[in-house]
Amino acid sequence: FAANNEPDTGVITENTVWNDGDIINGVTIRGDVTITVKGTVTIAGTITMSSDSIHKVTIKGETADAKLIRGNDFTGQMFYVEGSICYFQDLVFENITLDGGAVWTGDVDPILNRGTTNEGIKATGSILYLVRANATLDNCTLQNHDDAASDKGNAVFLREYASIAFNDSIGRNNNSPSGYWKGGVVTTRYGGTVTTNNSEVYGNSGTHGAFVGVSSSGSYGTKVDCVNTKLHNNYASTGGALCYLQDNSGIGYVKLTGCTVENNCSPLGLFCSYPYFVPTWIKDTTFDNNACSAYEFGSDNR
Repeated sequence: FAANNEPDTGVITENTVWNDGDIINGVTIRGDVTITVKGTVTIAGTITMSSDSIHKVTIKGETADAKLIRGNDFTGQMFYVEGSICYFQDLVFENITLDGGAVWTGDVDPILNRGTTNEGIKATGSILYLVRANATLDNCTLQNHDDAASDKGNAVFLREYASIAFNDSIGRNNNSPSGYWKGGVVTTRYGGTVTTNNSEVYGNSGTHGAFVGVSSSGSYGTKVDCVNTKLHNNYASTGGALCYLQDNSGIGYVKLTGCTVENNCSPLGLFCSYPYFVPTWIKDTTFDNNACSAYEFGSDNR
């Protein structure tokens, strides 16, 4: 696919190599496939993975500079993965950077430690949009996504109990400037699970939860579980410098184990839940220099 750096569309059903300078446009992936990335590859159309049976797709970087970056004229979903009620799909990224195409310039914000003017792409679709699917990032970076105030434009959108795991990975410099219950990095709808392990989350901004937010209320349950993770220099303009959740199912929660939480800012809480209480468990975790003017743990979660 994408030979001679020409844009390609079509269906991928076998192991494939994407080379430096390739342009991938409108590809569908079917079956158990491994895609090897060498250098920087441009995503110029949505890569779709959907099936009525269980499949696993692995996209791995072979070179140190392996990157998938949003094309200049493309604002839609970079990856759309949909499973069924019985068959969740699995998408695994290894040793690669996923870049939403934002280019941050201007004066450096003292909280985010980056500029807040985007001279790159404002997207209407996510980097990863998952419906009844699981995504895993192993030694990856998810960065530079700027949401153009769309309903489903977060860097990661989890729907119907989808999940994402950050393992030895980084989520940085993502932004969701407006919208109802929207997280700066991840938004869930009708349930979802976010886990981090030996990872780092920083420089992200949103309205309701700079890291994780929800776009719907009700008894669905969003779960956030961070282990040995540094969460720092994130900002939420409304509340939840890290998470803003709501859940009346009794199954949603936030857990922090062995984490460092510092230099985050929000007018209302690090972790907020409204109008329903979401349990928060904290163990062996350090808090330092977080500026949350009302309550450190939010209006209804303190």
